[in-house]
Amino acid sequence: FLHLGIPLQQVIAMVTRNAVKALSGKIPQPTLTIFSVEEGDYPLSDVDGVIRRASQRILPLAVFTNGQPSPCYGLQYNSDAAERLARTLQSASDY
Repeated sequence: FLHLGIPLQQVIAMVTRNAVKALSGKIPQPTLTIFSVEEGDYPLSDVDGVIRRASQRILPLAVFTNGQPSPCYGLQYNSDAAERLARTLQSASDY
């Protein structure tokens, strides 16, 4: 959706709040997703197998449900983002 020119804020609403409303109307449990928007050259494939190139992607870094970490594999692919997230979480816990 970013590649199609939709603003980030609208993309996030599309895959969170709007998706929940469309599926059930209720959020099942409190969930927090921490993500990074990365710049680069990323291949996107459509249903016909046509490849397009995107300059950005959204990479989930961590997911918490009811305050507990849930499986999320984004950090396995980006050690720099993992280190930044760890420092940020540590700084926040110091308050």
